[in-house]
Amino acid sequence: MSHTVQVKTEFKNVKTLTKVLESLGWSVVQKRQIRTYDLDKTVYDCVALNPSTSGYDIGINVNGKNGLEVKCDLFGGSIEATLGSNLTKLKQKYAVQSVRDLYQYKNVIITVKDGQQGNTVITIQE
Repeated sequence: MSHTVQVKTEFKNVKTLTKVLESLGWSVVQKRQIRTYDLDKTVYDCVALNPSTSGYDIGINVNGKNGLEVKCDLFGGSIEATLGSNLTKLKQKYAVQSVRDLYQYKNVIITVKDGQQGNTVITIQE
């Protein structure tokens, strides 16, 4: 049986988010401050390091059942250059990876296609 579902994305799993960020050329470290214009002194649980040496980083805090809190400064465009406008590319790849992780031990075929309206279409066949 094949079906298509629309996935609304919330970042809830730091391992999945790390895997996706690394696939997009970012590296993730723990317990660090981010590079940002306003010199944010917060030490985040994880920091996604911008591959651009002059770009700003992304701070990630784990909030238990509420998922992940993600903070960044989008000024300059270096984050959006690799992660999409308003992090759209990151959100879409996170949704796809979440589905892959969910079904990794099941005998299914997962197909991912770019939709006509900039969305991502995930089809799961048993």
